[in-house]
Amino acid sequence: MSIVSAKQTPRNSYTATSGQTSFNIGFEFFSVDDVKVYRNGTLLTYNATPSAVTQYKIIGTVDSSDSGFEFGSGGSITLGAGATAGDIIVIIRDLSIQRVTDFVPGASFSIEDLNTQLDQL
Repeated sequence: MSIVSAKQTPRNSYTATSGQTSFNIGFEFFSVDDVKVYRNGTLLTYNATPSAVTQYKIIGTVDSSDSGFEFGSGGSITLGAGATAGDIIVIIRDLSIQRVTDFVPGASFSIEDLNTQLDQL
């Protein structure tokens, strides 16, 4: 799977209703570290079992076509407590652009690793 930047806006913005806890992630990402969530401009904290409105968890869509993606076509975030009506929730994809795979000349290598590395770049 590749991420097509021109077709993927790596940002979702929502105005919360009173008590709302779930918000859609409408873009592809590789891992939970690639997603940042803000509430009224303040960065929230990822927690697999959130317990406050300042924490969130991610429920992702697994991509069976490429195991390099922990999550394929998006998913959702769930706050640990309900938002206040009018809260602005912004979800962004924040990828570190770096080379993480080194292919040795003359050695065999995984096409899947190569595709994942190219997707991340």
